[in-house]
Amino acid sequence: MQRFNVFNMIHKALRAMLYDTALTLQQTHFARIEETNIALEKVNTVLHMFEQHAHHEDNLLFPKIEQYAPQLVSDFEDEHVTDHALAQQLNTLVNIVQHTADPKEREFAASALSKAFLDFMIFNLQHMAKEESFVLPVLWVHYTDAELLAINQSILAVIAPEEKAISSRWMLRGVNNAECINWLSAMKHTAPDHVFQPVWEMACAELPEERRIVVEEAVMSSPILA
Repeated sequence: MQRFNVFNMIHKALRAMLYDTALTLQQTHFARIEETNIALEKVNTVLHMFEQHAHHEDNLLFPKIEQYAPQLVSDFEDEHVTDHALAQQLNTLVNIVQHTADPKEREFAASALSKAFLDFMIFNLQHMAKEESFVLPVLWVHYTDAELLAINQSILAVIAPEEKAISSRWMLRGVNNAECINWLSAMKHTAPDHVFQPVWEMACAELPEERRIVVEEAVMSSPILA
């Protein structure tokens, strides 16, 4: 039986953000300030989302397994410290690029920024993979799927609306059709209309036409959950 994966949706969203921002940095001509601002905005969004994600894990998820795997929790909290240091370095480079007026000097500074972002991305890709390999099995041993869903809901309850909107957009871009259908169908039948409708409208706008047709047909015909 496939168990509930508390990391799946948000990790796919975060990975999609990393891939998209890395490609933007590769394609940006930093001598042009308009292109530069777009790239820097994406980097800042990534930094904010990863900071919030680590905060939620440290305060709401890891305490659920600390009594069962204290060393594991300590190791991952240490990794969050490393991640914060990488983010601080990136933030410093963003400010340097943003305040460098000379186009040639800005391109030079941006090369350091791009390298630092790759370091940040590689670290976080490995970090998320390790969470899925080591933290998830501990959760599965000690919690039922219903309990894991409740933990997930407790995390969602403290996330700011702006953060939810960003993560929802990148979930739509990062997950496959089956995951998208399951997520939206569950929301359709369990969430208030004022919660479901904005996400549904976002899905219709974000998904490519081929995917939108498949997802819309499945979600609109999904049976009411018992």
